[in-house]
Amino acid sequence: MFLYCTPVNGFSNRLYTILSTLRIAKKHAIPFLLGWKVNMDTPFFLGDYIHTNFPLIEIEDFANNTCIVERVYGRAILSIEKEIKNGPVMITGADGTSWLHFIFAREDIENFDKEKQLLLTEELRTTFYENFRPNKTVSLILEAVRLAINLNSRKRTIGIHVRRNTGADSSDWSKPNLTLIAKYATEVALHRSCDCAVIVSTEENATEFIKSSLASVGVKTVVPTEVYGIKEEGLNTVIDFLILCELDELLRRAESTFAALPQLLGNMTAVVYSANSECLELSSPYVLTGAAL
Repeated sequence: MFLYCTPVNGFSNRLYTILSTLRIAKKHAIPFLLGWKVNMDTPFFLGDYIHTNFPLIEIEDFANNTCIVERVYGRAILSIEKEIKNGPVMITGADGTSWLHFIFAREDIENFDKEKQLLLTEELRTTFYENFRPNKTVSLILEAVRLAINLNSRKRTIGIHVRRNTGADSSDWSKPNLTLIAKYATEVALHRSCDCAVIVSTEENATEFIKSSLASVGVKTVVPTEVYGIKEEGLNTVIDFLILCELDELLRRAESTFAALPQLLGNMTAVVYSANSECLELSSPYVLTGAAL
């Protein structure tokens, strides 16, 4: 018997799915296998950049003829645990919006408290760092980015994530308002006494616009892709994700999960903004640290 995970959607959503499935496999003491499908959402093979502590294969299609397919949404974990005893199970996706929502059953969520949230977040970090290790190329680039940011100093750093523009309509949740983001970035960096801002963006024009705004108030900016100068989408994604995990603060969009997982892995506070609101919200999900903005 084994638990076969074939995650879908973007990089962070896939990691949510993998981490949740690893927890189920450990709970039931059954082998874990990851099948990674390269597609337009995540156009690279994880094994090209990350060493995993479990078997990893590249797949063309889901093996529906050999596994029970179960899409994980919200509290559907109960149905998966019922199927495990019947044979191999394949988990193909997850909503990605909350680590807690799809690794516990209904009764666990309804009786959740802050102490359990804190313990679970620590389990999330442990599971991630025990099972994922950057390869030599990624490690060398990460070190170069750390030096550019000067992460070993006592200065505070903030990560600014700008979501890709995937919609033509200005009301689309994934279309960033650069003026608003630059305003937030400047206000948060000053208020939180951040000396350096790390800009992670797949949106054209966003990087220079935000850099200019921060420079006007004397905040240093670092763009990871400019440090090593490689335009390789998979490498860029992995470096951006891992470096966000090491910063002190985050400015991220509520509707995007790419920076939400680094916030948990880095045990940091984040200022979360919404596409439809000019209100800033301080977020410390499932951790007991952080003061209000």
